[in-house]
Amino acid sequence: MPKVSEEYFENKKKEIIDAAYQVCLEKPITSIVLQDITDKAGFAHGTIYKYYKNVDEILYELFACINTEVDIEERWNEIIDSSTDWKDVIHKSCNLIREAFTSTEIGKFKIAVYADAMRVSDPERAINIALKMQNYGRSPLLVLEEHLREYLMKVVQEESLHPSDSVDSILQFMFIFVRGFQTQYTISESFHAEIKSDEMFSCLADSLISMLGGN
Repeated sequence: MPKVSEEYFENKKKEIIDAAYQVCLEKPITSIVLQDITDKAGFAHGTIYKYYKNVDEILYELFACINTEVDIEERWNEIIDSSTDWKDVIHKSCNLIREAFTSTEIGKFKIAVYADAMRVSDPERAINIALKMQNYGRSPLLVLEEHLREYLMKVVQEESLHPSDSVDSILQFMFIFVRGFQTQYTISESFHAEIKSDEMFSCLADSLISMLGGN
């Protein structure tokens, strides 16, 4: 029997990930079983086990692929290099998030909404997947949050600002807003409804600046 090449193996894994993506658009993540993905990929029964042990291994790789599409490190460096002051950094960071939403295929946000639902319905499973992603394919939002936290802690000291709350709490407010927008944006796009993302994220930036003690 001829040896299977690495390229062949990776191509088959990609077919499985692509099939998983399509299945995730059709039904909630928590109700997906391996047979759903096998059928969508057109594989014979049992063949998929040559590549993945279970559904969660496939979901982990799917999430990781989606998360690595945005080079957040490069974009963050561009923001720092081009900004005139800390308020500009906040506005550009909010705009970066807005751009990520409006330029990304809507199906990927549907999957993100389903993933959020998993955190409620099956938190242990969601945590296990998240732990696997700590060293690979982490969410761009989490990476941006880390950069902003470090940057803003320094700004508060250097500018002698008097925030209304801790930097962590202010960032928590920011990302609760982002999660809410993600859900609303997904629903709006599905029903072809207009959503004024420019105004919303500009308002978010202004709110963050105010909470941090800026004028």
